[in-house]
Amino acid sequence: AFPPKLFKDDNRVLSDLIKNGKKFNRVTLNGGGDFKRQYQYGPNCTIKILSSIVNGKSTLYNNSGNHIIKLKDLAKMVGSILGVKVVIKKKLKDKSAPKTVLINSDLLNKESKYFLSKQNSLKFYIEEMINN
Repeated sequence: AFPPKLFKDDNRVLSDLIKNGKKFNRVTLNGGGDFKRQYQYGPNCTIKILSSIVNGKSTLYNNSGNHIIKLKDLAKMVGSILGVKVVIKKKLKDKSAPKTVLINSDLLNKESKYFLSKQNSLKFYIEEMINN
């Protein structure tokens, strides 16, 4: 999950793309462009957890977002929002990162009665994060 605002010490990919885009007027992805990641807006994560306490029948859930995107597309989206150039490097320095990170949270979505259809787009949430 990502927060509704940028935190200075957050060094995850999305935050790095935004912070570097603002600081250097250029979004740079250092390899791994075809890697897939799953994103969830933090407040939506909290809503699912609280709703599962009230409506849930299970004792254990996977809580993940439904926004699945390749990192190169995420970099392009951030660059587009910021209005800056995007550089996607081909060679990946850190080879320890998994190519795909996906978690199924269908059970949580069902039992918490969380309405995915009422969620905004990933671009909307990123714009909110940048503007806060």
